[in-house]
Amino acid sequence: INGAEAAEATLKAMANVLNAELSEFDRAARIQKGEFAVIFFDKNKKKAIEFTERIIRSISKSSFAKFGGGELTVSIGLSENPLDGMTAQDLYSKAQARTRVSGQKGKNRIEAFD
Repeated sequence: INGAEAAEATLKAMANVLNAELSEFDRAARIQKGEFAVIFFDKNKKKAIEFTERIIRSISKSSFAKFGGGELTVSIGLSENPLDGMTAQDLYSKAQARTRVSGQKGKNRIEAFD
């Protein structure tokens, strides 16, 4: 298996972990090469943080978390309607910005506030 195939297999395994944790109302999608988005219809930011903490724990414990001598980590940015924006674009932009901050601050982090 080459690097690209291993990376794709890892992303699919991550998607499986994510989907296993979602409620019947939540929706997840892969939106870029290594980026997923989740829409929570029935969770406020506090509940979304609890959910993403479970995801981080599940991914860290998974068999695919270590590959090629490296360690798989996640950076998470959260936004909530109407606190962080009213439109889908506003919410997505805020979550993306927080994801960047999360990644800059370290491994397996969640940023939900400015």
